[in-house]
Amino acid sequence: MRLLLDENMATGLADELSARGHPTDHVELLGLKSEADSTILAFAVAQGYEAVVTKDRYSEGGARLAALRAMRDGLRIIQLRFRQDIRGSGSDDQQLQLILDHEREIERAIAPDSPIRQLVINHAVGGVTRTITADEVAATLRRLEPQAAES
Repeated sequence: MRLLLDENMATGLADELSARGHPTDHVELLGLKSEADSTILAFAVAQGYEAVVTKDRYSEGGARLAALRAMRDGLRIIQLRFRQDIRGSGSDDQQLQLILDHEREIERAIAPDSPIRQLVINHAVGGVTRTITADEVAATLRRLEPQAAES
């Protein structure tokens, strides 16, 4: 699985995951730090990454639309969630462990025949708490794109 780590992920994860057989790049190491989410997602699609791993929720405005369009185009988004109210939650080690603990689910989600486009893995519950399918992405885009064109 070829992964692109968002800037909110630990940069050291790229080497750790690559060493485990998963070619992984980090946006900061590619000179994309502080670029807009839409730019990073378009880059991931254009460069043939299978998934972006992030803590972002892509829940608002242009970022949401960009994420939905990237998922429509085949990119998977692996979203890691950590508790914000606990000091140290989301540490580099916890990020790596959460990915490794759910490696099989991630691999299934990014398989070419998988309908999954987004996988939400929650550290607090120790598992996948949500999936979004290609059909759900398409339905949401049908609803949102006309609204975006009007604004």
